[in-house]
Amino acid sequence: MTIHIDLNNLTQAHIDEAAPNIRECTYSSPCIIGALMTPEEQLLADRPLEDTVGSMHIGGLVKAGRVVLADPGQLCELKQLQEAFDHGDVDDLIELLDRRGLKWTGMSQEEAEDLVLC
Repeated sequence: MTIHIDLNNLTQAHIDEAAPNIRECTYSSPCIIGALMTPEEQLLADRPLEDTVGSMHIGGLVKAGRVVLADPGQLCELKQLQEAFDHGDVDDLIELLDRRGLKWTGMSQEEAEDLVLC
């Protein structure tokens, strides 16, 4: 199975679904990118790649052919969104989402920094 992602399909509903899962670092939580996937695709994206040590970042998934982007030019923006979400950088998320006319509806920067991670 190949996962197809088009960042132009990202909606406010996807952001709202992903927001409570900030810093959880899995597609099936879901994260912002995972919210664009079906549950089956999320599980596939969460599976470690055989050729890399634990890397499930979007760039690795694209390189391995597990994810195909509708527009390869979206990879940089997807990487930025993933990094900001995984690290709990709310200020960056707000800026990145604002460029697409979307709003961050999750916790504040301070609340995200206070999260205890596994």
